Amino acid sequence: MKATLLRCDQGNAVVEFALLAPVYLGMLIGAIYVSLVAITYVNLHFAVEAAARCAAIQKTVCVDSATTQSHAQNQFIGFGVTPAFHATVQACGNQVTGSTTLIFQAAAYSVTVPLSATACYP
Repeated sequence: MKATLLRCDQGNAVVEFALLAPVYLGMLIGAIYVSLVAITYVNLHFAVEAAARCAAIQKTVCVDSATTQSHAQNQFIGFGVTPAFHATVQACGNQVTGSTTLIFQAAAYSVTVPLSATACYP
């Protein structure tokens, strides 16, 4: 009886799944979070570029810094975050900066990712 139990391999798939599933699941969730950070950064960068361009070219739409910041806010497509935008005139031209913070929480662990982007258009 004991020798037959040592040669039995009926539960191998379950044991392999139990060992490897947390690793694959962690990699999948990590890839999703990295993609979320990348998409948010790209959208933030697009919004500040569009607002800086608007302040330099479309003087009827982006009249002052408040309307330029509003334009940047309208251009941003985010996932549950609201960035802060600031528009100024610098030596390089019309400069718009945006910053936000992504917070990822899992049980008792929390990760904070600060994001910022700056664009200047002459």
